[in-house]
Amino acid sequence: MLTVKQVAFCMLLTLPVIAALICETCDGESCSEPDRWVQLLCSGETRYCYRLVDQGDQVYRRGCTALNCTMMPGISVGSTCNVCDSDKCNGRKPIRQTSAGGGDVWGSTGSTLDLLSSVILCILPVLFVQ
Repeated sequence: MLTVKQVAFCMLLTLPVIAALICETCDGESCSEPDRWVQLLCSGETRYCYRLVDQGDQVYRRGCTALNCTMMPGISVGSTCNVCDSDKCNGRKPIRQTSAGGGDVWGSTGSTLDLLSSVILCILPVLFVQ
């Protein structure tokens, strides 16, 4: 049986997985070349990864944001803004586009799987080492 200290320790190990979102980042020309994207471990207040797409359907910026599209400053008229909430989700094309000011949350189980695997990896050694 797990002690309270062991359970608390396991929960602490999973906090970085819960709190940190990893987003693809690019700006301008680099957005059309996936090998030039940089994966960024976003700050704790980040809630979304985002993509900005111009009128010609070309992505011109990817990154981390704490704001939904309706609150993000500097979105060009005619641009499309998409947000999503799982690791590296802004590197994929969204299922449906929204106009500027909208926001589209793309479904993904990435963060759930990361959390689940962290919990399992934390509990297994505790169960077998007594």
